[in-house]
Amino acid sequence: MSRRWLCVSCWRRLPAGELRYRPAEAQSDLPEWMRPPRVEELRPLSELGRRGLGRLLAEDDGPVPEGVTPYCACGQPLTARAALAGGEEMGLGFAGPRSSGKTLLTLTAVRELNGHRIGGEPVGLLGIGPTAARFRALTHRLFDEHRRPEPTLPEAARTRPGEGDQSNFCWEVFAGRSADRLGLLTVYDLAGETWRLPSHERRERLDRYLGLLTSLVLLVDGAAVGADLGLDARDAWVKSGQPAVSGAEDEEWLSAILDRIGARSREVDLAITLSKADLLWDEPAWRALRPADGGEAAVAEEGVTAAGGEPPDDGRREAIAEALDRSGRGGLVRAAESHFRSVELFAVSSLGFRPAPADVGEDDSLLRPVSPRGVVEPLVWLLGQRLRELAPAR
Repeated sequence: MSRRWLCVSCWRRLPAGELRYRPAEAQSDLPEWMRPPRVEELRPLSELGRRGLGRLLAEDDGPVPEGVTPYCACGQPLTARAALAGGEEMGLGFAGPRSSGKTLLTLTAVRELNGHRIGGEPVGLLGIGPTAARFRALTHRLFDEHRRPEPTLPEAARTRPGEGDQSNFCWEVFAGRSADRLGLLTVYDLAGETWRLPSHERRERLDRYLGLLTSLVLLVDGAAVGADLGLDARDAWVKSGQPAVSGAEDEEWLSAILDRIGARSREVDLAITLSKADLLWDEPAWRALRPADGGEAAVAEEGVTAAGGEPPDDGRREAIAEALDRSGRGGLVRAAESHFRSVELFAVSSLGFRPAPADVGEDDSLLRPVSPRGVVEPLVWLLGQRLRELAPAR
């Protein structure tokens, strides 16, 4: 298979024959990172060192000449670590209505995954390009400053290359005793409204990312489920005036996602994830939704990682299914199972607790530390579906 490069800005996968370079005459005295890319300056990389018949016979997947920085057609420089040997990329999506906790789960789950032990061996994530700096700034805001993430902006037409890339992340994945990387984990943090766009409204970058998608976390808002179950599913950190999503609306979300992904849904693994589950598991009737005591470390010791990604068999799946069914969302699971490659159910709390009025400061920051519960389990399961080294033991 021809070698390809992944552009983390526009999500293109480019063979060497489509790479660009910046000619010497287009260079300036400014450092590369200080000069905005100008696409019109870039030339096909295939021109370098190829003349006449040799150029016509050159291989499209040949090596990049030493000392030359390859560029994507969108104008972004490409790192050598984004080169793909073939089938390495794992596109991970987080979908759900606004205020369902999508960005919170993205931050806490990926953070918990880095260093999490599977089969006794830690998973390692190494960011590509500006991923580490961007992600660190977001997690610092949540874990150190105890402030909610800024709202994710809807997908919009960009006026220049690189605009809007703050939602793009890509990590190399390492695990086990092998020194080789297992693949690339890509995340595009999309606003809820973007997933609901009519399928005939094309968005180039979104559609290219969906072409990468192998794994999807679909959030079902635990506050809405709790309300439909007749519980007082409120917390002091949620802004007032936000309407709960009904079971029918959750089904509309799934329908919109399927329309956008199309036939590729058969190639995608789906983790239906009940967010804000702490709003339910504090109730005696729904205590089975709670992960093992002790947080993620205890989950690691009590079965999730020992089975190499096998979902916990402690009655929680049945409790999640019952909560979804009794709140009018049972059809969501059955429909998902008929459209996706594989489906599993999870219940998580990105904060780890239900904020009470005494937990929220006057500046709307939390006064107690964030302690996620269960958030890594959907990612461990999804990784196990794709990476042989992290697959459940048989």
